[in-house]
Amino acid sequence: MRAQIQAAIGQLSMAIYTQLAGAHIATRDEHQSVDSDRLRQLAKDALASARAYFEGIGVITQGDAQ
Repeated sequence: MRAQIQAAIGQLSMAIYTQLAGAHIATRDEHQSVDSDRLRQLAKDALASARAYFEGIGVITQGDAQ
């Protein structure tokens, strides 16, 4: 069960990150390079958001699935 929850969190996190990273890249000026630090932060934020979602629906509690 834990592995399935971890997989679901990973899938949701990746979906969120894909949307955020795509928007970040699409809104930059054509002469700007991609900000790797910003992309890393977006990945962390996406993972936190996915965990918060599963906490919100009661599948995990805070601190689970870390």
